[in-house]
Amino acid sequence: MRARDISGVSHSFVGRLRDEIGAVRKRNQLERLEPYANIIDEVFEKYNTDDENRTMMFKLLRNPKEGTVTRRKHTENCKEIAGEIADSFDWLNSDIVRVMARHHDIGHTFLGHSGEWWLSSIKDTYGMPNFVHNAIGARNLSLRYKVQDEICAKIQETNPDISKRSLEAIKNDMWLIFDAINDHNGEKSEYSYAPDFTKKRQQYEEELMGCYTKKGFDRTLIPATAEGSLMRLTDKISYVPFDLVDIFRNNCNMPKGIINGEEYDFYEEYRKAFRDLGMADDSLDRLLACKTNEEYDDFAKEIQKIFIADVKKNTRRNNIRMSPEISNVMNRMRDINNKLMVNYTVLKEDHENYVPALEDIMKSAGRFFIRIGIIDKDNVELSDLPKFSSDEERKKLMLDSFKNDELTYGLAKYISTITPEDFAFTVESCKKSFEETIKGEIEVARAVTTGTVNAVEIKAEGEKKKRIETYIREFNDILNATYENDSMQKVMNPLSTNPIDKFKRRVWLDKASQRIKDSSVAKLKYGSEKDGIISLPEMVAMEIGSQYLASLNDYEWKRVFELSRNPSPEVKASLGRPYNTFDFRAEAQPHKAWDNISKLQAKEAEIGLTKTDASVFAMFKSFWPFKKSDEKTR
Repeated sequence: MRARDISGVSHSFVGRLRDEIGAVRKRNQLERLEPYANIIDEVFEKYNTDDENRTMMFKLLRNPKEGTVTRRKHTENCKEIAGEIADSFDWLNSDIVRVMARHHDIGHTFLGHSGEWWLSSIKDTYGMPNFVHNAIGARNLSLRYKVQDEICAKIQETNPDISKRSLEAIKNDMWLIFDAINDHNGEKSEYSYAPDFTKKRQQYEEELMGCYTKKGFDRTLIPATAEGSLMRLTDKISYVPFDLVDIFRNNCNMPKGIINGEEYDFYEEYRKAFRDLGMADDSLDRLLACKTNEEYDDFAKEIQKIFIADVKKNTRRNNIRMSPEISNVMNRMRDINNKLMVNYTVLKEDHENYVPALEDIMKSAGRFFIRIGIIDKDNVELSDLPKFSSDEERKKLMLDSFKNDELTYGLAKYISTITPEDFAFTVESCKKSFEETIKGEIEVARAVTTGTVNAVEIKAEGEKKKRIETYIREFNDILNATYENDSMQKVMNPLSTNPIDKFKRRVWLDKASQRIKDSSVAKLKYGSEKDGIISLPEMVAMEIGSQYLASLNDYEWKRVFELSRNPSPEVKASLGRPYNTFDFRAEAQPHKAWDNISKLQAKEAEIGLTKTDASVFAMFKSFWPFKKSDEKTR
């Protein structure tokens, strides 16, 4: 995240004035919401699943020690921290930031981040939207539950004289809270958090869609309000110290260890971090001597107090800041935590058991939706599914028909709450995600075809592998036809290193890429099994199945897993064994990133363009004279 300061990032008077006007406007909007903060919180709480059955670093199914931090405990703690800091500054809305902090993790899946990664990894194989918990939360609140309507109805109950104009303004301003939830997912080592005061509602909506369709996009977002910026920082202040004490609470700490062939002295790293925070020299010894949950929690809060004091000292108007020194220590502590008991790894037996089950359930759910006719197999736009949320009779009939089938009943209950707006978002995100996914895959195929990378370097699997192999064949067909054409040989030398010839080849490859992309997008309507493309109705059906899975907590997921897989008593026992029975360095498997071809894309060795080159290239491309020959090579 770019450290953006209200008085520094805009170097012109006009730019600074624009930012200040934006800050005042956003503050006025939040002040309009402030009198109803309790109502907003009450409605959000109705849909918030951040209970004791959702996890942080330690998965509940693995029986962590009592007192280990749950998602509920984390968000309550984050709320306290954000409120305490906001109370120190009259330009921050402490009531609204408490609401943001309490509900910022409302979109988390089962098994912490692992469920999120697994679902995204599976979905990428098919070119489907990826999952990030921050976007799930903002989307569910605004589109699935439509809390803004419920909040306005409750406000009108308590204040019958309120005007329609005021209610409409409140409803329109709710996007600022949704935006804060959507933008909180940042793990970079920034120390300065300042909002994008120029952001408008349309931009937030585009960013929400971007989180589903572009991998890593959520890490680039900047909140629209200072309150959102504060909540993003307090999220880290909350979890870093408690992750630390949870490692020791669960006996997962070790003095030294080997990570990727390098030896780490974990205790010495912690001692140095504690010293740099100004803590007593015996701090690690005190942590090692903790026996009760209260002692562990008190130690975490001791560290949090140092972070909170530093934020209060360094924050300036519209710019939430830590000192670079303390921020550096906090991020170092996070890194040590991750080396010991990494939040971004999964245990092999979990991965090997749960991931195949997830994919099978998604496929089964998709077939179920199409079989019973609520998703039209030929035209997804004509599907009946979005009508169920407002048709109580049909909803009851469907639920009654599956009441004796626990697995299907849970799925049916979930889809009966999907609104037309949420369904439309699902359809649109599937279309855009497929286009975004194949764009990257086509670039990989292009690199292989031109010899930039070797095909054996591609580690894609399943449908993704089929698509890339198809694109490689199509590129070869286009290039072979081009270079066999006598007239084309005269104007485009495939071996020349002349800059103009390189420009010509790049333009030609761009045209080939676009043609292949257009062909694949056209196939999405009905699907093409041999090319690794499922139809749009199938994709939407599977996507809704994945959304259902994402809505489960740890124990709900465990029940679905058992019903669908019928695991043996031995497998159940193994999947539930305590953390202290593992050697994490031996049994943890780095998360298999779903964008495992991104490095290959970066290796494309075609000519880099300066700004001047780029403008010449754009002009050259617009006058490209070989359109007729281009048509002949199809």
